[in-house]
Amino acid sequence: MEVLGIGAGVAGLAAARSLCVAGVKVCLLEARDRIGGRIHTIRVPNLPVPVELGAEFIHGRPRTILEIAEKAGLEIEATPARYEYWQKGRRVHRDDLFGKVEEIFERMSDPNLADQTFSEFLVRIDANREARQWATDYVEGFNAARADRISTWSLAHESRAQQSIGGDCAFRFQQGYDRLVDWLWRECVSRGAILHLRTVASAVEWRRGHVEVTARVSTKDSAEQVFSADRALITVPVGVLQAPEESPGAIRFRPQPPSLRPALVRLEMGYATRVTLRFRLGFREAHPALAEGGFIHSNEVAFPTWWSPPEGPGPRVTPGLTGWAGGPKAERLTGLSDVELAHRAIESLAAIVGAPFDAVGRDVEAWYVHNWSADPFARGAYSYARVRGLEARRSLTEPVEKTLSFAGEAVDTEGHAGTVHGAIASGQRAARQILESA
Repeated sequence: MEVLGIGAGVAGLAAARSLCVAGVKVCLLEARDRIGGRIHTIRVPNLPVPVELGAEFIHGRPRTILEIAEKAGLEIEATPARYEYWQKGRRVHRDDLFGKVEEIFERMSDPNLADQTFSEFLVRIDANREARQWATDYVEGFNAARADRISTWSLAHESRAQQSIGGDCAFRFQQGYDRLVDWLWRECVSRGAILHLRTVASAVEWRRGHVEVTARVSTKDSAEQVFSADRALITVPVGVLQAPEESPGAIRFRPQPPSLRPALVRLEMGYATRVTLRFRLGFREAHPALAEGGFIHSNEVAFPTWWSPPEGPGPRVTPGLTGWAGGPKAERLTGLSDVELAHRAIESLAAIVGAPFDAVGRDVEAWYVHNWSADPFARGAYSYARVRGLEARRSLTEPVEKTLSFAGEAVDTEGHAGTVHGAIASGQRAARQILESA
């Protein structure tokens, strides 16, 4: 049996590894000039730690990632569990408010409630107005979602799943997330897997037991090539599957799998924007809001959440700070250039620490950003479910006539959608199904 994979992110690589171990021939097509998908780690000369432009955190203690880390000898470090709220250079103490926010989420988890959008749920409960706003900001920022679209059932399902793996803790790979990607690929290539980079799939023609994928190879001639196999595994982001035909990166299916379009209308690709600013040494220590590290939140700025990258080896150094915007706040940034995004990030941080824009900007040595929403091979950050979206995720897990399979974080049904470990688990699940149906 031969399997053709479209996408070499972690879902595709995890599936390929499982298939290769079982002796299946695997060929992966990847549109980018690199593997890893929405894991994108860069290394900068004279910077002691790698910079993550995509996924950065391990949420909780997921078995899928911890097993790989152990086999690959990858070191993981805990992220400081310190959360502070600052506005205009002053720390905000609102323990009473955040207790009320927790009450909102507890009420949302009532199994007797009908599925509805988070906004609809908030309108129907008696809750403090400010607490409702903070709860909305959290849902939109963390889930990269719109409160008037995201499903309460999916939020509750994911919250339970997160708690089951200790999701209140977060970790990072000391040497960069791409080390996990590299290990997965080494496992694949050592067992005969083939990879074609800069190969953009545009059409999937299939019948039971046979698949032909037309792809444009990014060479000087941009020639089209047809790849064939017995099965196809599609692991591209849901935003790519939703892209209009003929748009960059879009994939046409002939015939259209019956379950695909009905599922896609119940799923959304969320917006998130992150900018890492590198500062001169001593900048963070000069501002009380930044001196202790951990996470900083402020709901009054374009980039409302900030955190420190790992400290790096040797004496304590502060390579930078990362600013994050998710949901509608990120949507409002989508049309900006990278330079404009960096400007907004500096503006946000200056407002949080209570310093003039120029004073903060003078200490910025460099900035790093990747616009995932403008990336034709991502078209957003990660997925979230609309009302009845949990059923949509489940429908995508079913192989189509034992010939087409789908995987990726959007196809996770265990409550870990939007995460690296959810993507890995979905790839492993798809591989098992392919092997069982052989």
